[in-house]
Amino acid sequence: MRNLLRSRKEDGHWRFELEGDTILESEYVLLLCFLGRADDPRIAACCRRLRRQQLATGGWATYPGGRVDPSMSVKAYLCLKLAGNDPRSPHMAAARRAILGAGGLRACNSYTKLYLAIFGLWRWRHAPAVPPEMILLPRWFCFNIYDMSSWFKLNCRNSNGSRSRRPGRSDSSLACRRSGTRH
Repeated sequence: MRNLLRSRKEDGHWRFELEGDTILESEYVLLLCFLGRADDPRIAACCRRLRRQQLATGGWATYPGGRVDPSMSVKAYLCLKLAGNDPRSPHMAAARRAILGAGGLRACNSYTKLYLAIFGLWRWRHAPAVPPEMILLPRWFCFNIYDMSSWFKLNCRNSNGSRSRRPGRSDSSLACRRSGTRH
């Protein structure tokens, strides 16, 4: 408590660095690679953060001291690979072992599987989907969208849009490496 009170500014506010897991960096790199923006300097910055947050066991966790999360680890690994990290390098080999130890691709969440499908690394027919007709169910029905959290609604909409349109680029899996960029 003393440390907290000492860090308070004169006008009564506190200012600390916002820290989180590596999901945002991973998803941003994936977006840039999907858009073909391999030369964006932010990819290098994101990949440096990914490397700094990699656990000694090779994977990535959702919080400090946490166990390896397969979804976070798969996204981080894919980003590093897209950015040109050699899959045979020690940190990449350790990441693969950690991912497999955490259950592999099958243990990943729906969003990760959608990203993998977009990059041609997961079959669309195995990607999660919620029937779009679900939006038509009335409020009184035992399962209706109005009783769901906003996060779930967003996920339903995104998975439905992704499944129906099946976005992807035939060259997206090599988008970053092809530019000659090494991060």
